[in-house]
Amino acid sequence: MKSVARFFLFLAATTGAAALFVTAAVGQQVPYFVAHNFRLNLGGNMMLPSVTGDWRWYAHAKGPNFVKLGPFFGQHPIPEGGGGWLVGGTAATAWATGDANSWGFVNPYVVGGPVTGYIAVWGFAEVNPPPGKVAEALAWSGAAVTVRGRTNMGKGKIRWGPALRSEVRGGEGIMRNRNSDPVWFEVVDLDGNILLRKTPVLDIMLDLQGLGGSDESVVEWRDTDNVLAFNVMHDADFSIMLGNPYVAQQGTLRLGIRGGKVTEASASGMFGALGLPNVGDPGIFSLQMPELEIDYDLTSFFGPNPEQNPDDERYLGFDFGGYGEAQAVIPEPATMLLFGVGLLPVLRWARKRI
Repeated sequence: MKSVARFFLFLAATTGAAALFVTAAVGQQVPYFVAHNFRLNLGGNMMLPSVTGDWRWYAHAKGPNFVKLGPFFGQHPIPEGGGGWLVGGTAATAWATGDANSWGFVNPYVVGGPVTGYIAVWGFAEVNPPPGKVAEALAWSGAAVTVRGRTNMGKGKIRWGPALRSEVRGGEGIMRNRNSDPVWFEVVDLDGNILLRKTPVLDIMLDLQGLGGSDESVVEWRDTDNVLAFNVMHDADFSIMLGNPYVAQQGTLRLGIRGGKVTEASASGMFGALGLPNVGDPGIFSLQMPELEIDYDLTSFFGPNPEQNPDDERYLGFDFGGYGEAQAVIPEPATMLLFGVGLLPVLRWARKRI
């Protein structure tokens, strides 16, 4: 069944569908989905860039026995004719399931042309033990495409089309869902000396949490109409950080929700005109997001005329990434009481990034 789901995501993406959300039918489930298409216009580029795909995933299930898959990591060059990957797996026991997947594809590219593609990560953690029993499930996955070229890539444009969906479904237990959708760049020389360490151009982060109850929380950024929709009955933190000294577009967006009520809402730069909710409003609202097109200029690292110096021994690299994590836990009843009064941390997380 899981392999069929992976096939349909691959089919949808390769035929132009930008988002597919895969879920199972029963149990206490925490699903995640992060995807985007990207387009990097290599202004002034006079040579073929180097393109690499990276993926990683992990899943485990506990209750009554323990099953673990991974962590698995992979990296491979993508030739000018294009290519990609589709990996993942399911760890399952009688009471728990962790499912994690990573997919990416780069279209054919040529000297002087853009590099375009699509990446997606998706999965879920699900627990459904008998009454009074303990169960846990964890899943995470990541995908990234790195484009590296010489000085002629020093100035250009990035087109970013994000899509994400996270859920925390009502029921017994402790649930958490974390997503990240970053763009980074770095400058290195042929000897491996780092001239500019990995610097974020864009970072989109979502942390959605729940602790028991019958309500469901959903956060979704729809690529069909570019609307960011919140229907949060639990806790959530969402942020966008766009910009650094090397890009023209700048802006931030921060949203916090606790117990289904907005506790923080602020925006600046290109997000400043959004109609944000007020503090104290319900965590149910939608925002019409602006298009994410980013003009970058890194020519200061390559001298005044980078296009006239094709032999300059420096490289510029871009990372386009997507990451998702989900965890669902039903602990012993006494432990749930401690969680409820805040005497224990809700979850312990180790963030995995390529």
